[in-house]
Amino acid sequence: MASVRLIMRYQLEDSSGNCPIFVRTKEGGRVQFTSTGIKAKPSEWDAENGRLKREYPDSIKMNKVLSEKLPKAEAEDSSASTLTLS
Repeated sequence: MASVRLIMRYQLEDSSGNCPIFVRTKEGGRVQFTSTGIKAKPSEWDAENGRLKREYPDSIKMNKVLSEKLPKAEAEDSSASTLTLS
């Protein structure tokens, strides 16, 4: 069974201090990162729970959007916005 989590990629921080949030899928020895298209400041990200903190504008709505991306990531094999590492 695949392990699916939301993670922030801190090493991809842009000039405004925002980092992208990815869906990380691990299955077998394969790790796959799929972009959610959402960026936030590291101080607005709760890494332990994999969700945006209340400090993020409209965090309730955005956390719902992020949670909807998890089942979609499990169903998809690959897409153009996916980076696979072995």
